Amino acid sequence: DQQGVASDHRCVEDDGEPGHLRRAEVGEADGAEDEDRRVVDDVQGDGGLVFGAPVLWTAARHGARVGLVVADNGGYEILRSGLRDLTGNPHEDWPGVDLAGYDPGALCAAFGASVERAERPRDLGPALADLRARSAGGPACLVVRVTPGPS
Repeated sequence: DQQGVASDHRCVEDDGEPGHLRRAEVGEADGAEDEDRRVVDDVQGDGGLVFGAPVLWTAARHGARVGLVVADNGGYEILRSGLRDLTGNPHEDWPGVDLAGYDPGALCAAFGASVERAERPRDLGPALADLRARSAGGPACLVVRVTPGPS
């Protein structure tokens, strides 16, 4: 559903695939003539970003108009919630689920994207407007700190 999305933007829906910012979306953002190029907007978790970040390198090299919001909860939430549901224990310390010391913004910047952060809910509106403006010139990321699922 693309309701409320500007006609020059396309929102990518998560299909459950880790790192779902795919080459096809970058190609779509880069493929048309300059005046017809759309911005592709995507929302990605910080864990899944580990699998999809290299596509930002391609986007940066081609000036593809990609706006990426990264939900930073400090771990692989799909694994955390799945193990919580499986065991019934919300406080288990499962190995490899938390991403301590990992900075998703630094990863995006390393692949050539401009990066900003939003730490508080009141910052989100202006930060999203800034993301749209920055993504017009190439890949741009907004890292939004979110709380992990129920504990």
